[in-house]
Amino acid sequence: MTSRAKGIIWIIGVLLVCLTSLFLFFRARRPRAPKLISLTGVVLTGDRDPRKEVAISNATVLATVGGQSLQTRSDPSGLFRLSFSVRQEENPTISLAFQAEGHQPLLLSDVAADRLLIARMAPENNLPSRENPGALTTIAKESVRVRYTTKMTTSTNVGALVDTFEAINTGNIPCGIKDVCSPDGKWKATVSPTAFEAGTGNQFLNARVSCIAGPCPFTRLEASNLSDPGSTIRVSVRNWSDTATFLVEAEVSRIVHGDVVRQSVPAIFGPALSFTLPSGAEGPSIQAEVNGTSIVFPLGPEHELSWATCNLEIMRSGTQVFRCELKSGYQFR
Repeated sequence: MTSRAKGIIWIIGVLLVCLTSLFLFFRARRPRAPKLISLTGVVLTGDRDPRKEVAISNATVLATVGGQSLQTRSDPSGLFRLSFSVRQEENPTISLAFQAEGHQPLLLSDVAADRLLIARMAPENNLPSRENPGALTTIAKESVRVRYTTKMTTSTNVGALVDTFEAINTGNIPCGIKDVCSPDGKWKATVSPTAFEAGTGNQFLNARVSCIAGPCPFTRLEASNLSDPGSTIRVSVRNWSDTATFLVEAEVSRIVHGDVVRQSVPAIFGPALSFTLPSGAEGPSIQAEVNGTSIVFPLGPEHELSWATCNLEIMRSGTQVFRCELKSGYQFR
């Protein structure tokens, strides 16, 4: 090997070493993307009976992760979500502190970020026996009813339509270039439109049209709205022979719109009651027997009762989900 070839090989080797060193240097200095930690959980009232573990809304959730603090509140279903960004090499300790009105504070340490969290908070007055039973206001479970109104449309039959009309024409006239013709284009025809009104506030139902006299085989129903006539029946007939007579029949109904009061029974477990209402429900109220007296309590826009605090959650379907919890000094019996 010549000295020149050896020199070229040596230069190439030096360049490779330099490029490798530069690559390692910049790779070591390049900052790594932060790691995202997400927490998802629900806040419930703790109880041995799962049916009494109702959601706690508006609970304060304070999370501490690697020196960072982030706060949020639970929604009407008790759900909360939190997200943190930390360095890739970190594996920080996660702590969660919960506070909610009417419940004892709760602290969760060493929380796992890859699990669904359930925070069960103990009520402040877990045992009603600590209070003077005579001082409690009692609500009879069997008396509790949910009242609401829904829009209802009713149809009342108020009469019938029985009428005739004529499709006037003269048969056996050859069809000209500018004339309306028979389907085969041979005979001159007419198209006779007509309409019938149901009257103010009325609707037609089960509308039908039939040819009852004249050369019916030489006629054809050209257009109509018989399937959904509403307040007006519209019919158009093509006739390519002599005059034919058609019969129109329908039922006449009056549409009445109104509010209907409905009732349902809520589910009561422990100090809480739950119920759902359809999407169109309005003006919800709760009727209950309080200390022996039956009273109707409107929920109002704030969903607040004198004896309970209620939360509303609206599902995607429009269903309204209510959860109410008794205030201090009240009990179901």
